Amino acid sequence: MKKLFLLSLIFALALVSVSAIANSTSYNYYVSLETSVSDYVINETVYVDLMLVGDINYAQVAATITYDTALLQYAGYENLAGYVAAVNTVAPNKITVQSMATSNIVVGAPCSAGVRIVTLKFTVKDNLSSNSVNTDLTLGSVTVTPTAGVVGATTAPCEDLTLTLNKGHNWVVDQTIPPTCETQGYTIYECSFCGAFENGSFISALGHDWEEDHTVMPTCEAQGYTVYECSQCNENENDDFIAALGHNWIVKNIVPPTSSAQGYTVYKCSRCNEEKHDDYVNALELGTSIIIDAESGKQYDITLSAEGIADFSGMVITVQYDTAVFDVTDLCAFTKDEELTAGSISEAGLIITQVSSGEIKLTVDKTIPSGKLWTGVINVISLQAKITAQTTVSADQ
Repeated sequence: MKKLFLLSLIFALALVSVSAIANSTSYNYYVSLETSVSDYVINETVYVDLMLVGDINYAQVAATITYDTALLQYAGYENLAGYVAAVNTVAPNKITVQSMATSNIVVGAPCSAGVRIVTLKFTVKDNLSSNSVNTDLTLGSVTVTPTAGVVGATTAPCEDLTLTLNKGHNWVVDQTIPPTCETQGYTIYECSFCGAFENGSFISALGHDWEEDHTVMPTCEAQGYTVYECSQCNENENDDFIAALGHNWIVKNIVPPTSSAQGYTVYKCSRCNEEKHDDYVNALELGTSIIIDAESGKQYDITLSAEGIADFSGMVITVQYDTAVFDVTDLCAFTKDEELTAGSISEAGLIITQVSSGEIKLTVDKTIPSGKLWTGVINVISLQAKITAQTTVSADQ
């Protein structure tokens, strides 16, 4: 393949003259050997162009090219322009070129790119004494016969065309990098001549070989998943995710409010035993009322509390609520059974004396030691909202 960058040595020729003609004009011409680049490697084909450059049309060109047969082997020629009559090997290291004699070779303007007479081909032999060797192609015995009636002139003697021949890289294996699951493998080669390195013989990445290692079960708050391990590199990957279960809350116990603290329900998760406090209620002290933003279908526990009581004798507690908003679901939440009618509730020390529309009356059946004062929760009444509305619940004695 011909290279791109021209390296040329212009070889000057001896002055040629024809019979003198009155008022004749002298013309300059040059014959040169040109090659695309100066460096070639073993077994590569070297293309050498025999070029004619001048300022007149010439009828015929003849030249001899001498080369080193120990380094180069003649491989023929290309007569692309049709100017060549003959190319002959007259000695093991010498080639002669004879152009056509019957038609002019059009050169063009002075110092132009010139005309390619012929392209000679050589092959670099595989017997270089070192990694890089210089060799010359010599252009000699050049004659140019001008068109009849024209006097031509030549330049100085010819010079050699120098080529640099290289053995090229001699790659030997330095080391092999095996492929991994994610990166390709390759071989590192080192040139035994110059020490350069090159990567080649690439092998595709293996890809992971996933095997199930173990399964992490989901919890109330964390998703579950399967852990896979690569059998080749031991890398782990999580996949096959399972959604978190969520807590399953059940009532553990109810803490009633006091005169100074809210009451609440303690919930416990049946799966993980985590606990939470919710459904906070405020104490309804005797002689006060509370405003409730009732939501339809929701239960509200009304806790009756008192502070500094010396004697419950003769005390009647009245709880009033709006029957349009609430239904009574339990007159005493302290017991296991739902209490919906008037009567004595001995477990709680209470007597429900009246249950009428919007009003509940009760007394306390407790004895307070002499000189002591009683403070605490008297009762918890459960109401369920029938509608969503803001309403008031009051307690008096």
